[in-house]
Amino acid sequence: MRNKKGQFIKGSTGRFPSLETRKKLSLAAKRTMNGFKKGHKIFLGHHHTDENKAKIAVAHRGGKSYNWKGDDVKYMGLHNWLRRNLGNPKQCEQCGLTGRVVKGRWNIDWAKVEGKPYERKRENFLGLCRRCHKIYDSVSPIPA
Repeated sequence: MRNKKGQFIKGSTGRFPSLETRKKLSLAAKRTMNGFKKGHKIFLGHHHTDENKAKIAVAHRGGKSYNWKGDDVKYMGLHNWLRRNLGNPKQCEQCGLTGRVVKGRWNIDWAKVEGKPYERKRENFLGLCRRCHKIYDSVSPIPA
């Protein structure tokens, strides 16, 4: 057993106070000394409601996020942003193929328009199917 400073009390033999001390305790204190039982849940810290979690998520979205890169974003970050904000392209802008899931992946991708910078703008990207995307990249190769 420990005192208020966290030091061990001399002569203490277990995790519970002595019998004399237990007799003086209130009924509520005696119940808490019963110890943790299997199946009981511990409530540690503050738990947010679902409504509060949604408000926090909105408050830290976009430029307010601690991890926001702005226009210095890289390939994956920008493509994730495109999918999250614009969704997957509905059809290929070159051949008109309608989008669908093929082998667990969406068959139409976002392709960056040649000569345009990597920015968060819809006009800098085309929705192309894999076939048209491959042709587009071979005709207009990515500069090294």
